[in-house]
Amino acid sequence: MLRREVVVSELAYDVLWEVEVGAVLHAEKHPALHCSSPGATWTEREHLVAQVGVELARLDLVRGSQADPDLVGALRLLARPQLEVYGWYSAAGQPTRSVVGAVAGREGVLAELGNGQFRLRPLAPEWLCPAVASVVPELRPLPGQHHNLPTELLTGDGPAHGTADAGLLQAVGRSGPDAEVDRVRRLLARPRRAAAQFYVAGRGRDGARQRCEFPVNVIETEEGCYLTQQLRGNDGRAWTVATPVDQRLLADRLTHLASTYVAN
Repeated sequence: MLRREVVVSELAYDVLWEVEVGAVLHAEKHPALHCSSPGATWTEREHLVAQVGVELARLDLVRGSQADPDLVGALRLLARPQLEVYGWYSAAGQPTRSVVGAVAGREGVLAELGNGQFRLRPLAPEWLCPAVASVVPELRPLPGQHHNLPTELLTGDGPAHGTADAGLLQAVGRSGPDAEVDRVRRLLARPRRAAAQFYVAGRGRDGARQRCEFPVNVIETEEGCYLTQQLRGNDGRAWTVATPVDQRLLADRLTHLASTYVAN
């Protein structure tokens, strides 16, 4: 069980995963924690592995000739979690960062990858979703209303909400479903300063990994932040929710999604 925060280079993470997870559990890196594996030849790779050994020793993450068992356990938990919440977030002009919160039983770990670093923190399972939401820079809610409407009205994949020329009409003076569709379309078309996308996945009794059908999206504009999410209605149709968001609401949305996997 991880007892403290650990920060290593992306290279160290890559080597540790290869040696302690890939070779033992035959597991690939998590999709949100993917990174390249440098070293075009065995000689180059061996040199990089030695470099990582020096780094781990400097960080007191070596026990004898082996990597710290707490660190190894955290990496293996990322490979076989019972429940996971993960995603990516980025701002204009900045590299994308990623996060994975993973739990199994009473153990949990929060992993972040970005800017050449890999960070691990111990995580209490009950704080899984708030912890993942907390890694996103502060969310300032966009002033506005909560919207919930059939996705087909936004995409045009189903019954039209107006004529073929409806998109040319002005929303001023209109009311009802047509006006709400126009408002949501304009909201989605606003210039974006930053964005994030999150998924929840869990393992059923058979051990098979199941991921949520639709992600939770967070968009930051000049005026503030909003969340969009598709939900499957009782009638089988997809509905789109668009609502102002802060860290608490994001955590609540993720918690609601995660609860469906805990119940299973």
